[in-house]
Amino acid sequence: MAKIAEIAWLAGILEGEGSFINACRGSPRVSLSMTDEDVVNMAVAIAGGKYVGTRRFTNHYKTQFILQICGHRAAALMMTIYPFMGMRRKAKIKEILTQWKQSLYRRQIAPSIFCGHIERKHYAKNMCQSCYRNEKRRNLQKSLSIAA
Repeated sequence: MAKIAEIAWLAGILEGEGSFINACRGSPRVSLSMTDEDVVNMAVAIAGGKYVGTRRFTNHYKTQFILQICGHRAAALMMTIYPFMGMRRKAKIKEILTQWKQSLYRRQIAPSIFCGHIERKHYAKNMCQSCYRNEKRRNLQKSLSIAA
């Protein structure tokens, strides 16, 4: 779990160097592209996401290191860093999350069953293993109490 200071640091980096967009079909995306590899690696360690790699336009430019976070993980990150962002970024994040909540894409990718443990590997039905097992136990107890 990230500390508040780390989240505030990440928000500052994304405020200056990041981008917040609606990708295809209303899926939110957070991107960070910069020439400082150590900073991008620290952002990956805090936020997770996918370290996309590098990009070099021509020989006289520095190599860019790129981080991307997509889908419900990007939405969770946007909600987490929202209090630390400036007015313009807050408005953009609010716009993206509003569109995401209304989009068909969100309903197909992230069904109503979602545990919210974004730091854990998802096991089934968009839940981590422990939440999935707890949900399975609750459903079994419900079916046994109805049958009795």
